[in-house]
Amino acid sequence: MAESRPVTRDEFEIAIMCALPLEAEAVLYLFDEFWDREGDPYGRSQQDSNEYRTGRIGQDDVFLVILAGMGTINAANAARDLLSSYVKIRLCLVVGICGGVPSPEVSGHDDDIRLGDVVI
Repeated sequence: MAESRPVTRDEFEIAIMCALPLEAEAVLYLFDEFWDREGDPYGRSQQDSNEYRTGRIGQDDVFLVILAGMGTINAANAARDLLSSYVKIRLCLVVGICGGVPSPEVSGHDDDIRLGDVVI
């Protein structure tokens, strides 16, 4: 059963950000339906240079933003730009390998952080 497609980008409340194309490709496998198969129906603000994919996961309309590159500056720029286009965001998930996780030695913990771990 196909869900109804959002009419405007103001109806999106969930964002997913990925720094690497490989991470974004993995997230796209979670999409149940795509809203942008025939081009971008929602557009973006003039100052927004992000690349987006829009669709549905379960009952939620979501959009995926792929960062221009890794690092905190690229993430901050992407977040600023996406907020100029998608103004109703309530949840933004940063999905990927999370190279910015503090090392256990610095934080005082001796548990290793391994590939596949979930960090919130």
